[in-house]
Amino acid sequence: MSDISVADASEIVLIAELLKRKTDNGAVLFRENSITLEDNTVQLLGLVANVQMTLTPPEPIPGSQTPPIKTPSSEEE
Repeated sequence: MSDISVADASEIVLIAELLKRKTDNGAVLFRENSITLEDNTVQLLGLVANVQMTLTPPEPIPGSQTPPIKTPSSEEE
């Protein structure tokens, strides 16, 4: 797309450019949601940001009355 300005690019070119974008480690930035219709054409339903979120338990605050967070286990207690 380097030879086309964003203002002059078609929707298809802009979508294709978004779907080609990757992070420094090679993960795609956007994913597409689409369906294949009965006549075998593909209909784009939307673009979704490829986001990964990692949650870690908070560190206990010294002197707080908050009970410790239980970790899930496969055994019943």
